[in-house]
Amino acid sequence: MKNGRRLFFPQDFTSNSEPPLFSMASPVITPSPIIETHGPGLVGVFLNILLYGTQIVQTFTYFENYTKDPLWMKCFVGILFLADTLNTMFSAGWIFKLMIIEFGNIVAYINADWLLSADPAMGGLIACSCQMFFAWRIYVLTKNKIIAGFVACLALCVAVGGVGIGIGLGLQPDLTNIDHFKPWVYTWLLPGLVGDITITITMTYFLRSRSSGFKRTETILRRLVRLTIQNCLVTTLCAAGDLISYLTTPKGYHIGFSFPIPKLYSNAVLTSLNSRQKLKNMGSDWENANTMSSGSGNDLESNGGRYTTGGPRIQPEVYNLSTTQQKVFVETTVVTDAKSDHDNTTKYAL
Repeated sequence: MKNGRRLFFPQDFTSNSEPPLFSMASPVITPSPIIETHGPGLVGVFLNILLYGTQIVQTFTYFENYTKDPLWMKCFVGILFLADTLNTMFSAGWIFKLMIIEFGNIVAYINADWLLSADPAMGGLIACSCQMFFAWRIYVLTKNKIIAGFVACLALCVAVGGVGIGIGLGLQPDLTNIDHFKPWVYTWLLPGLVGDITITITMTYFLRSRSSGFKRTETILRRLVRLTIQNCLVTTLCAAGDLISYLTTPKGYHIGFSFPIPKLYSNAVLTSLNSRQKLKNMGSDWENANTMSSGSGNDLESNGGRYTTGGPRIQPEVYNLSTTQQKVFVETTVVTDAKSDHDNTTKYAL
């Protein structure tokens, strides 16, 4: 015994006898039983912390480069970063408490504490907020209330399921019997999967349908399609791995999938917001090249990166891809006298 607490020896959980300190017999190495139950959780926490580092860089980049974004969007990014910071602190605190403070205490390994219960709750809320953002983007770009509302409803289900699991773990912390959480797991992960797939298909279809045949336009559209697929693919695969491992094995593999999910959602949102700078540069180069080569007799002058040709002034804010009468805004240039409520909203959607 040590400080009143029995040390954790995998070969004997129930015996009251103390293990000998020294033995002449050859030691029998028995694999630790927590390798399959808590090992994946440890890996998941490592991935969570790694992705949090990426999110710090992404958040700094956003506030550094997009000072003109609407206040609500800045608040959204700030709240998202705060929520993910708390999520990382709770995850790291759980694994530290388990592996260091409670080392050798088998009760701590088979019962969830509030730190572990907070993970699905915060994960569900973070995923909900990110999917709500993508639902807003779908509505702004497509004006399709049905699809946007469908994604928003799925996002709310994700939040309800995640919070439900957190509350359930608080009321019934026994980790040896988690079958009674299945309804909440379905409510948490299945709507998230369907929502991610819906977002990917809708955005990809919308962007591909705006093909104009112009090389520069096609290049930007291909980048947007690839970015959309990449953002949702990793999150979808991780959520699918979480659900499949939970349903097919009693081991703790699903815990390893659940910890990185909030960071994958947050990084997907920040990646889509920060990619606008590169698209802006592409669109500005194309606009400047066309302006320089359109020698129609109009005066061409440079004004701090803005060019005028006797017509409306071009500002490097939102890039306007036109196909006949339809427009796709890619955040690089916008004509100042062509502003409407829809234009001002759409400029932040891609």
